[in-house]
Amino acid sequence: MADLNNWAFTGCLSRDAVVKDVNGKKLVEMSAAQNNGFGDYKYTTWITVKWGGERAAKAAQYFTKGTLK
Repeated sequence: MADLNNWAFTGCLSRDAVVKDVNGKKLVEMSAAQNNGFGDYKYTTWITVKWGGERAAKAAQYFTKGTLK
């Protein structure tokens, strides 16, 4: 099994969550932008989030572009 990481952050979603069917299981993918630093040192970190299961598929409707999560 691949390594799993647990990471907490706050960012704005850059697109609506997409629900995919992978081998009969639900997978939700979304992308978020997290701004760091300030002034001349400001930069954006792009984060791709993948969430699996039926709970993820039901919650996907609430993860829309531009919302702060």
